[in-house]
Amino acid sequence: MYHPTILNLNKNPYNYRKLEHADRIVKAYNPLCGDQFTVYLNMEGERIVEATFHGYGCAVSKASTSLLVKYLEGHTLKDFQDILEELNAVVGEADASQIQHQDLLAFEQVRQFSGRITCVRLAWDALGELIG
Repeated sequence: MYHPTILNLNKNPYNYRKLEHADRIVKAYNPLCGDQFTVYLNMEGERIVEATFHGYGCAVSKASTSLLVKYLEGHTLKDFQDILEELNAVVGEADASQIQHQDLLAFEQVRQFSGRITCVRLAWDALGELIG
């Protein structure tokens, strides 16, 4: 389950820091395991110009949140829906062969551990709730 990408992003996460004066803040918490992350977004109009995160959790949830903030930069919140569909294909039953964001494939093995899908989706679902 611990693909090298997951291990690397756990050890060296992308934009792992609090962002002062963020335009939007999303809190993600899993009471079952204690994973807790905050995602910070700075926007210019509809475009996300900076995305960071901070918090703690297992290697899977930290790596997944790291990829989320990496993919958000330069995109709009509407673009997030397309990336979320790719994540859903990777961890769900859908065909993941057409994935554009190849790093997401690191979570493909999580399908075999249904309890860990929540770890992958934690910050993604929190952001999805924010944008409706």
